[in-house]
Amino acid sequence: MWQKMRPILMVVLLLNCSSIIGQNKSPELFRGLTIGMHKKNAEAHYQRNQKYFESVRFGDGVVFTAHPRNFVYTSMVKLEGVRMYPRFSELNGLRYDVILKYLDQIKSYFVEGLDYKIAYQSFYWNAPYKWLSKDYVLGLVLESPNKKTIIHVHPIEYVVYDAEVLNIQIDVLSKDLWIGLQRSGRIGEASQMVKLNL
Repeated sequence: MWQKMRPILMVVLLLNCSSIIGQNKSPELFRGLTIGMHKKNAEAHYQRNQKYFESVRFGDGVVFTAHPRNFVYTSMVKLEGVRMYPRFSELNGLRYDVILKYLDQIKSYFVEGLDYKIAYQSFYWNAPYKWLSKDYVLGLVLESPNKKTIIHVHPIEYVVYDAEVLNIQIDVLSKDLWIGLQRSGRIGEASQMVKLNL
Protein backbone atom coordinates (compact mmCIF):
# COMPACT_ATOMS: atom_id res chain seq x y z
CA MET A 1 0.00 0.00 0.00
CA TRP A 2 2.82 2.42 0.95
CA GLN A 3 4.58 1.69 -2.37
CA LYS A 4 1.43 2.68 -4.32
CA MET A 5 0.90 5.92 -2.36
CA ARG A 6 4.53 6.99 -2.40
CA PRO A 7 4.51 8.48 -5.96
CA ILE A 8 1.28 10.36 -5.23
CA LEU A 9 2.70 11.81 -2.01
CA MET A 10 5.87 12.89 -3.84
CA VAL A 11 3.85 14.75 -6.48
CA VAL A 12 1.73 16.49 -3.81
CA LEU A 13 4.88 17.46 -1.89
CA LEU A 14 6.57 18.85 -5.01
CA LEU A 15 3.48 20.89 -5.93
CA ASN A 16 3.30 22.36 -2.44
CA CYS A 17 7.01 23.22 -2.46
CA SER A 18 6.80 24.90 -5.86
CA SER A 19 3.79 26.98 -4.80
CA ILE A 20 5.60 28.09 -1.61
CA ILE A 21 8.72 29.04 -3.59
CA GLY A 22 6.60 30.89 -6.16
CA GLN A 23 4.86 32.90 -3.43
CA ASN A 24 8.14 34.05 -1.90
CA LYS A 25 9.63 35.21 -5.22
CA SER A 26 9.99 38.98 -5.42
CA PRO A 27 7.93 40.68 -8.14
CA GLU A 28 9.79 41.64 -11.28
CA LEU A 29 10.61 45.31 -11.55
CA PHE A 30 12.08 45.44 -15.05
CA ARG A 31 13.71 42.96 -17.43
CA GLY A 32 14.64 40.35 -14.84
CA LEU A 33 15.48 42.87 -12.12
CA THR A 34 13.30 42.21 -9.08
CA ILE A 35 12.02 44.45 -6.31
CA GLY A 36 14.36 44.22 -3.32
CA MET A 37 17.22 42.68 -5.34
CA HIS A 38 20.61 43.29 -3.72
CA LYS A 39 22.73 45.95 -5.45
CA LYS A 40 25.52 43.47 -6.32
CA ASN A 41 23.03 41.06 -7.89
CA ALA A 42 21.30 43.88 -9.81
CA GLU A 43 24.58 45.11 -11.25
CA ALA A 44 25.68 41.56 -12.11
CA HIS A 45 22.33 40.97 -13.87
CA TYR A 46 22.89 44.18 -15.84
CA GLN A 47 26.40 43.11 -16.88
CA ARG A 48 25.13 39.72 -18.09
CA ASN A 49 22.33 41.39 -20.10
CA GLN A 50 23.92 44.72 -21.02
CA LYS A 51 22.71 44.79 -24.63
CA TYR A 52 19.20 44.05 -23.42
CA PHE A 53 19.26 47.16 -21.19
CA GLU A 54 21.03 49.46 -23.65
CA SER A 55 18.23 49.21 -26.21
CA VAL A 56 14.85 49.22 -24.49
CA ARG A 57 12.24 49.57 -27.24
CA PHE A 58 8.84 51.09 -26.57
CA GLY A 59 7.53 51.19 -30.11
CA ASP A 60 8.64 52.24 -33.58
CA GLY A 61 11.97 54.03 -33.19
CA VAL A 62 11.40 54.73 -29.48
CA VAL A 63 14.56 53.41 -27.83
CA PHE A 64 15.54 54.06 -24.21
CA THR A 65 18.50 52.95 -22.17
CA ALA A 66 18.77 51.79 -18.57
CA HIS A 67 22.12 51.99 -16.75
CA PRO A 68 23.12 50.98 -13.20
CA ARG A 69 23.98 54.61 -12.36
CA ASN A 70 20.22 55.23 -12.69
CA PHE A 71 19.08 52.31 -10.55
CA VAL A 72 17.21 53.41 -7.41
CA TYR A 73 18.05 51.65 -4.14
CA THR A 74 16.66 51.85 -0.62
CA SER A 75 19.23 51.66 2.17
CA MET A 76 21.80 51.81 -0.67
CA VAL A 77 21.46 48.07 -1.32
CA LYS A 78 17.86 47.05 -2.13
CA LEU A 79 16.69 47.74 -5.68
CA GLU A 80 13.40 49.64 -5.82
CA GLY A 81 13.52 51.41 -9.17
CA VAL A 82 15.07 51.97 -12.59
CA ARG A 83 15.27 55.37 -14.28
CA MET A 84 15.55 55.50 -18.08
CA TYR A 85 16.21 58.11 -20.74
CA PRO A 86 16.01 58.02 -24.54
CA ARG A 87 19.15 56.46 -25.94
CA PHE A 88 21.93 58.95 -26.84
CA SER A 89 19.83 61.94 -25.70
CA GLU A 90 21.26 62.89 -22.30
CA LEU A 91 23.50 65.68 -23.61
CA ASN A 92 21.37 67.08 -26.43
CA GLY A 93 17.84 66.14 -25.39
CA LEU A 94 15.15 65.58 -28.00
CA ARG A 95 13.24 67.78 -30.42
CA TYR A 96 9.75 68.74 -29.32
CA ASP A 97 8.00 66.73 -32.06
CA VAL A 98 10.07 63.65 -31.21
CA ILE A 99 9.12 63.97 -27.54
CA LEU A 100 5.42 64.06 -28.45
CA LYS A 101 5.84 60.88 -30.52
CA TYR A 102 7.80 59.15 -27.77
CA LEU A 103 5.30 60.02 -25.04
CA ASP A 104 2.33 58.75 -27.05
CA GLN A 105 4.09 55.52 -28.03
CA ILE A 106 5.26 54.84 -24.47
CA LYS A 107 1.69 55.21 -23.20
CA SER A 108 0.40 52.92 -25.95
CA TYR A 109 3.15 50.35 -25.26
CA PHE A 110 2.27 49.99 -21.59
CA VAL A 111 -1.51 50.55 -21.65
CA GLU A 112 -2.48 48.72 -24.83
CA GLY A 113 0.43 46.29 -25.07
CA LEU A 114 0.99 45.30 -21.43
CA ASP A 115 -2.40 46.09 -19.82
CA TYR A 116 -1.06 48.74 -17.44
CA LYS A 117 -3.76 50.88 -15.86
CA ILE A 118 -3.68 54.69 -16.00
CA ALA A 119 -3.46 55.77 -12.37
CA TYR A 120 -3.04 59.47 -13.14
CA GLN A 121 -2.69 61.60 -16.25
CA SER A 122 -1.88 65.32 -16.02
CA PHE A 123 -3.81 67.46 -18.48
CA TYR A 124 -0.59 68.48 -20.27
CA TRP A 125 1.29 65.21 -19.74
CA ASN A 126 2.18 65.03 -23.46
CA ALA A 127 2.65 68.75 -24.12
CA PRO A 128 6.08 69.35 -22.56
CA TYR A 129 6.29 73.16 -22.86
CA LYS A 130 2.90 73.69 -21.25
CA TRP A 131 3.55 70.89 -18.79
CA LEU A 132 6.84 72.39 -17.62
CA SER A 133 5.60 76.00 -17.56
CA LYS A 134 2.60 75.07 -15.42
CA ASP A 135 4.83 73.12 -13.00
CA TYR A 136 2.83 69.92 -13.33
CA VAL A 137 4.65 67.25 -11.40
CA LEU A 138 3.22 63.84 -12.13
CA GLY A 139 2.79 63.59 -15.90
CA LEU A 140 1.59 60.06 -16.66
CA VAL A 141 1.44 57.44 -13.89
CA LEU A 142 0.73 53.81 -14.80
CA GLU A 143 0.19 50.80 -12.56
CA SER A 144 1.24 47.28 -13.54
CA PRO A 145 -1.39 44.52 -13.80
CA ASN A 146 0.03 42.85 -10.66
CA LYS A 147 -0.20 46.19 -8.78
CA LYS A 148 3.45 45.97 -7.67
CA THR A 149 5.09 48.42 -10.09
CA ILE A 150 4.48 52.04 -11.04
CA ILE A 151 5.65 53.57 -14.33
CA HIS A 152 6.10 57.36 -14.11
CA VAL A 153 6.53 59.03 -17.53
CA HIS A 154 7.19 62.76 -17.79
CA PRO A 155 9.10 65.39 -19.76
CA ILE A 156 12.10 66.98 -18.04
CA GLU A 157 14.16 70.10 -18.60
CA TYR A 158 17.77 70.61 -17.52
CA VAL A 159 20.85 72.65 -18.42
CA VAL A 160 23.86 71.30 -20.33
CA TYR A 161 26.72 73.72 -21.10
CA ASP A 162 24.48 76.73 -20.40
CA ALA A 163 21.78 75.49 -22.78
CA GLU A 164 18.33 74.26 -21.73
CA VAL A 165 17.64 70.71 -22.84
CA LEU A 166 14.22 69.08 -23.14
CA ASN A 167 13.95 65.32 -22.66
CA ILE A 168 11.83 62.45 -21.29
CA GLN A 169 12.29 60.42 -18.15
CA ILE A 170 10.71 57.06 -17.32
CA ASP A 171 10.83 55.87 -13.73
CA VAL A 172 9.96 52.22 -13.08
CA LEU A 173 9.42 52.05 -9.32
CA SER A 174 8.09 49.58 -6.81
CA LYS A 175 4.63 50.66 -5.72
CA ASP A 176 5.80 50.82 -2.09
CA LEU A 177 8.60 53.25 -3.00
CA TRP A 178 6.22 55.34 -5.11
CA ILE A 179 3.72 55.67 -2.27
CA GLY A 180 6.52 56.51 0.18
CA LEU A 181 7.89 59.23 -2.13
CA GLN A 182 4.40 60.66 -2.57
CA ARG A 183 3.69 60.74 1.16
CA SER A 184 6.99 62.51 1.77
CA GLY A 185 6.13 65.10 -0.90
CA ARG A 186 9.16 64.16 -3.02
CA ILE A 187 6.94 63.31 -6.01
CA GLY A 188 4.09 65.75 -6.48
CA GLU A 189 2.03 66.96 -3.58
CA ALA A 190 0.91 64.67 -0.80
CA SER A 191 -2.65 65.84 -1.52
CA GLN A 192 -2.38 64.41 -5.05
CA MET A 193 -2.34 60.89 -3.63
CA VAL A 194 -6.13 60.91 -3.39
CA LYS A 195 -6.34 61.69 -7.12
CA LEU A 196 -4.37 58.60 -8.07
CA ASN A 197 -6.46 55.68 -9.17
CA LEU A 198 -4.37 53.05 -7.32
